Amino acid sequence: MKVEEINEKFFGDEKTHRYLLDVYRECVEKLIVANVLVEVWAKTKAGHGHVKGRNCSTCAVFFQIYFSCVDSMYLHLRLLFSRQEPTLANAFLESVRDLNMEDYASYYYDKYEHEVSEDEKKVIEPLFSLAEDNLSKISNLYLKRVEPYQAFAFHQPKDGKYYKVTTGQRAEEGMTYVTHTLSRKFKHDLRPAKEMLDLLAEVVHLYLKVSSKYYHVLKIYPQNYVKEMVWILGVEQVGDEAVEDMITNANNHTEDMIHLLECSGGLNSHNGLIFKKIELAQRTNNTC
Repeated sequence: MKVEEINEKFFGDEKTHRYLLDVYRECVEKLIVANVLVEVWAKTKAGHGHVKGRNCSTCAVFFQIYFSCVDSMYLHLRLLFSRQEPTLANAFLESVRDLNMEDYASYYYDKYEHEVSEDEKKVIEPLFSLAEDNLSKISNLYLKRVEPYQAFAFHQPKDGKYYKVTTGQRAEEGMTYVTHTLSRKFKHDLRPAKEMLDLLAEVVHLYLKVSSKYYHVLKIYPQNYVKEMVWILGVEQVGDEAVEDMITNANNHTEDMIHLLECSGGLNSHNGLIFKKIELAQRTNNTC
């Protein structure tokens, strides 16, 4: 697949289509919401009269909300990174991995009558190995974290074994009791999502830069998600200082993702090689 074909397939401008970065944005939104839920819970858990341990009804309701958010996030991760999707992340990374410098030389000459300089080649060349390396890392994360999650969360296991049982002992009033603790065979873990989205952002950002590709900006403001989640949950125990801390954490946690979505639009110095056909790039003050 050539550069222009990649541009049209993954970063097209058909209003009726949902492209790579549209699905990417949806994943980032769900990751932010899930993280905010965790932080709101940490700030309020001690203040809701938690006296019944595992039988606390407030805790039970919270975890139903949280698990539903994480399930939704993993469904979107499956959509974004599945090998079965011909217009999303896996197909994009494979297409970029298979490019070479001749493809870019032809692309710039045919589209802009521009001959790629040696300095520009040095900017382009790291893209190919980066796409290959990050594709491998994402594939490993998908196999180890996303597939096991969906296998147990969205399907009935073939052997019927949904829980792990841990046997232990508990001493109480001079008596020793044998205990059996059930735990799911998958984790509601947000870390794989962050790792995979950061790895994809690294490749997409460089690709848009060296391909001088325009794509509509998809800005996200994490502070809005934090404030609205606190308001929707009706949490009175969270003060202004705690909310500001959550906003800072949300911005830091999704920094690379937000950077990609903010800097994806326009032919300028942060996502376009500077050459004679695009003089705008020489005048812009954008520093993304």
